[in-house]
Amino acid sequence: MKSFLSQILLPQAFRNRWQRWLDRRIPLARSITLNQKSLFILPTAAGYGFLLVALLIFLAGVNYRNSLSYGVAFFMVALFQVALWQTWRNLAGLTLTARHGYSVHAGQRARLVVTVGSEQSGTGKRFGGLGVMVGWPDGSQPNGNLVRVDPQGQNVDVELTCATENRGVLRPGRLRVETTWPLGLFRTWSWVALDQSVLVWPSLIPVEPFNASSSQGEGHQSVAGGMDDFDGFRSFQPTDSAAQVDWKVWARSDELVVRQFHGLAGDDLWLDLAQAPGRDIEQQLSWLASQCVALSSTQAIWGLKLGEIVIAPSQGGSHCQQCLDALARFSGPQE
Repeated sequence: MKSFLSQILLPQAFRNRWQRWLDRRIPLARSITLNQKSLFILPTAAGYGFLLVALLIFLAGVNYRNSLSYGVAFFMVALFQVALWQTWRNLAGLTLTARHGYSVHAGQRARLVVTVGSEQSGTGKRFGGLGVMVGWPDGSQPNGNLVRVDPQGQNVDVELTCATENRGVLRPGRLRVETTWPLGLFRTWSWVALDQSVLVWPSLIPVEPFNASSSQGEGHQSVAGGMDDFDGFRSFQPTDSAAQVDWKVWARSDELVVRQFHGLAGDDLWLDLAQAPGRDIEQQLSWLASQCVALSSTQAIWGLKLGEIVIAPSQGGSHCQQCLDALARFSGPQE
């Protein structure tokens, strides 16, 4: 993900110095509480306009010797100072904590959860925490750069999204927190470096139905009608043989039931990187990921081979996620 500094038209040397200074001032952490060291504040455009109007009213009072103009100008300046304090105080003491993330395929929007909460004092909830905006300043949010959240002394879980391009571990970078509450005359903000990441799986592509490899030996796929393992009971049917009836159950309950068994199919399904089609390793991993997703919706039992990494055959959503995680972390064939 591109740093917010890349969007500022400044020399690269200055960006690097700014980034190093910011890393020292607001270091990476799992949880960060905002204070005077990590907060910045400047007037907004409305704030500069408000101050300019106060100056014009003051000059008019000087020119016309109007005491009411003095009073209005001084009141506006006092209000400006109060807005400065209250806007800063709205973020001071706010705590942001990195939570979990939801893995997605490359090209989709990754989702990460951040908890936002305010300090509480002995007299109750602290004043502030209204109109707080959080997000990554790259335009990645569906409805704008930042998401509004109003903690007001309570912990609030905020789900943020960011764009993904490549598979692997995604670290979205510094989180922007800002507010202009209560009057919009000042903007207080901070660049918070939360220790948070999400795993991005390979992108999905259209694939043909997978065919089993020619591996030898007994597989793991269950086949009804075999004689290997006991598989429960079912009601007796006229076409069943008397040898299949469990007479002990009939003696106890006067109910005719038939014992069922299942066998194992001959070959397992193996997804093997060495046999995956594609011009490069990323296309091969995308093909494997697409096959994993397709097989997870069936009753097939399948395994994954990534060079020296072998995931035993299984089935279901948890097995699919385990394979996708391995594909996302795969660093390439070992020499």
